[in-house]
Amino acid sequence: MPSPEVSGHRTWFTITAMSDGVTTTASGELIGLEDRAAWDGALEEVQHAFAHTWDHCHAIAASTRYATYLYRFRSSQARIVCPIAERPVGSYVDVVTPYGFSGFVGTGDCPRFDSHWREFAERRGYVCGYFILNPVMSNQTYFGDAAQPHRTLFVLDLRLDEEELFTRLSRTRRPQVRRLDADPAALVSDRGRLTEFFVHTYPEFMARRGAAGVYQLNERSLRELCGSPRVLLFGAQRSGRVRAVTVFGFTRYAADAVFHASLPGEESHSPMLFWAALRELKDRGVPSLNLGGGVTENDSLADFKRRFGAERVPLRNIKQVYRADVYRTLCRRAGVDPAGSSYFPAYRAPRSE
Repeated sequence: MPSPEVSGHRTWFTITAMSDGVTTTASGELIGLEDRAAWDGALEEVQHAFAHTWDHCHAIAASTRYATYLYRFRSSQARIVCPIAERPVGSYVDVVTPYGFSGFVGTGDCPRFDSHWREFAERRGYVCGYFILNPVMSNQTYFGDAAQPHRTLFVLDLRLDEEELFTRLSRTRRPQVRRLDADPAALVSDRGRLTEFFVHTYPEFMARRGAAGVYQLNERSLRELCGSPRVLLFGAQRSGRVRAVTVFGFTRYAADAVFHASLPGEESHSPMLFWAALRELKDRGVPSLNLGGGVTENDSLADFKRRFGAERVPLRNIKQVYRADVYRTLCRRAGVDPAGSSYFPAYRAPRSE
């Protein structure tokens, strides 16, 4: 098996795949966080979300400490990118998309892409891979039926005018967003002030909700995110004190509600903050805003987002095993039965499962 070529912080493979008697050749490349210029340049070729950007991935890696790359695929059919994080498991490595709505996005259809990716992953020596696919930019030809629904997200079409978006709100939601015009002093947009509130409030806010480990970000990650020019922060205040803040990441192709933090009992400010972001993003020409979904399907958080009149969009994922023997060994060492676990990879399932 040929070895990958390495140059600086970039590693690439020439890969081949055969389908229906047709052999295709393409290149797969890894761009490290150390090479921001190359990372940014690769994204210029394709539509992408905030979670694909160097800003986002560098910030998340500050907490996970996982080796993080932008995978870049090029062939005569398409250009495709996806951020990936390599996670050590003993002497082995598995691979995931970093936190956020990134996934494989590209310039067009590529029905043979799954074969190319698998060859790349096997050459890299990965045990398995778990990938979240972007809800508004994914191309079904890349993985076909292997992409399975994970849960439901709620996405606003910002190409609609504000009046139509308002009419789609639930009756209980309308007076909440009207507060933005009725009490403009309640809105805070000072980045420095909101950053300090968010950095100091977020950890306790997440702890109160028993958030999973993926949401446990250190101060460096939080400050990097708040400092990105691809991030908007909107906060609510009362009596001169900030009570809540919501963080939105965006590119010219899409926006996502990324994080929220509020003081105990101050959750009611969120509708106003979402509406303020909606107006700003519309002014910037961003076509959609992903509000996210619930922690579990149809929970109270999902219902909160549903009442914005957003479109229900499935969030899909990909689960792949590349080294079945190693996967079984790791599951056995962890004392789990992969066939009986809903967690993937099963050997990383929380002990309480």
